[in-house]
Amino acid sequence: GVTLFLNQDIIEQTLGQLAELAHDSRIIFDFVPPELVDDQTDYQGNRQLLKLCADIQEPLTFGCAPEKMPGILKGLGYDRVKIVSLPQANKIYCGSDKIEDSYYFTTARISRRDQPDNGHSGNGRMGKDQQGNGRGLIIKPQGLIGVGGDNGAHSFRVESTGR
Repeated sequence: GVTLFLNQDIIEQTLGQLAELAHDSRIIFDFVPPELVDDQTDYQGNRQLLKLCADIQEPLTFGCAPEKMPGILKGLGYDRVKIVSLPQANKIYCGSDKIEDSYYFTTARISRRDQPDNGHSGNGRMGKDQQGNGRGLIIKPQGLIGVGGDNGAHSFRVESTGR
């Protein structure tokens, strides 16, 4: 639940760095369409979200059309990209697609260790020790963030095992 608060450059930089660190791993994240960020929907939940963000002075800054996300991810070294809309996910897990179509969930596999230099990859050695050995990663849940009891988002911390 953080992509909508970041700009595209930071999102691409972070995804590029993760691709360098975690070869042959999968990533899962959510994103919203640009019309949600630009307040061009009739979704009641969107209105509440925009009001909450305005109240805490955290504007929504990133939205992406679902048909564009695979190209962004493939350019950063991901493959097997799958995007599921909120109604599709609700149908799978709750048996009904009657829900606002305001979020998308993405899974993708990091397809290769060596990423092209797209301006975000630094020296190309991110995630490797001085001998060029890859590091393992541990992802630890940190708890629930947000408001509304169990309606918040989960936060995680990524740590290197040094391997």
